[in-house]
Amino acid sequence: MYEKIVDENPYETPMMIYPAVHYTMGGVWVDYNLMTTIPGCFAIGEANFSDHGANRLGASALMQGLADGYFVLPYTIGSTYLMI
Repeated sequence: MYEKIVDENPYETPMMIYPAVHYTMGGVWVDYNLMTTIPGCFAIGEANFSDHGANRLGASALMQGLADGYFVLPYTIGSTYLMI
């Protein structure tokens, strides 16, 4: 498969291995309370722009969901906004 992609034999030429973006993050903008630009509409987990920038490591999605749910969700439920 490698030889088909780069047209080089990995047994004769060392493979090109380097860091690269493997996943492009998306999501909506949120403030520090995870509220979107629509008042009362919150986005948690990978629905928001997240903390990882344009690239995330494996299992970061799980940790993002746990952090948002455990630390932030109780604060947002206790706010004056209604959950949508």
